[in-house]
Amino acid sequence: MATTEEIIKKRGALANIHKVFLDFPQGVAGHFALYEKIMLEEDLPLSREIREFIAVEVSKANECPYCITHHSEAYKNFAQKLDRGKAELLREFSQVSSKEPWKASIFIKKFKEAGFSHPQYLHAVMVASYFNMANRLAFSLSLEIEPDFEKLCN
Repeated sequence: MATTEEIIKKRGALANIHKVFLDFPQGVAGHFALYEKIMLEEDLPLSREIREFIAVEVSKANECPYCITHHSEAYKNFAQKLDRGKAELLREFSQVSSKEPWKASIFIKKFKEAGFSHPQYLHAVMVASYFNMANRLAFSLSLEIEPDFEKLCN
């Protein structure tokens, strides 16, 4: 499990969402391990562009300024040209997974019809679920944006 020093080495700094848990090092390590596995690794079912798009849309649905700010910046760094139809599907999926998660299983078929593979759908579910959790952490801990947050958005 990553220590705070390892996170800083990998990311360039320690985001407040990790820093706030310094008194609970196992929590920092577990949280970062999940984030790294579903958001930062390169060989994943969804592109980084789509991962960041979902992060922003879930955070907008939850009205989380901390995550919106971080991941809007990251999205700008990875955005290419997301197909309009897929963007609308991902936006709707993000809304439903945030506001009415018991209805989200209808997206299995919608993702397949839009050309996504089953592993891509599973990855989208994991990313949306992670950001629903991260948004709640940010709210519960009254997190504020770091002055140099941009260097964390790579």
